[in-house]
Amino acid sequence: MVNHLYDNQGHEPEEPRVKHVMNPVVRAPSGELRELDPEELEKTEAEVKELLGYDPQTAPRPNPKDVLGRAKPPLHFIPAIALFHLGMGMEEGGEKYGPFNWRDHPVIASVYYDAALRHIMSWSEGEDFDPKTGVHHFGNAMACMAIILDAERQGKLIDDRPKAPEGKRIGDFIREMVEKRVDRTPHGTKEAERLDRLTTETKTNGRK
Repeated sequence: MVNHLYDNQGHEPEEPRVKHVMNPVVRAPSGELRELDPEELEKTEAEVKELLGYDPQTAPRPNPKDVLGRAKPPLHFIPAIALFHLGMGMEEGGEKYGPFNWRDHPVIASVYYDAALRHIMSWSEGEDFDPKTGVHHFGNAMACMAIILDAERQGKLIDDRPKAPEGKRIGDFIREMVEKRVDRTPHGTKEAERLDRLTTETKTNGRK
């Protein structure tokens, strides 16, 4: 396609400038993106779709930036409200003990694990916000977990967890308990009915 670009006076230049229109692209074995050559473009529609890995008529052409970006941690999955509450929890702790204090002094994992559980239990008992600070309990719980993760990354975490059990792990135990609960009669049947009823009620109320 030829696009005629005009100068500031509205006059057409002597030689029209051609705007390059990119053909569909495909990833080469080397990992680089390249345009399809004319011979490849003459292939059947099905062959082109198979070669590209996408339908050029309905899907946008891949951008090299997208390939690199998608290989990085997907932060867009984090709800903004969660970050707001986390920030308030981190601020409240920073005012008490100093921002990023754990990077200067080692912290004990169980201390923050216990604190996170207390906040979660408080929420479970019907208290949404800490009455002393006004910070959401989940915001404080997330702050505790964030500190553990960062301290671990910085080499400042004192990992005082008990020795890992030999053999079956907690995930295996949970799966076994679930199987027993489902197979149990009549409780298993009642539990399944309860979950079905809860799901139906949730959809009826417009909640996900």
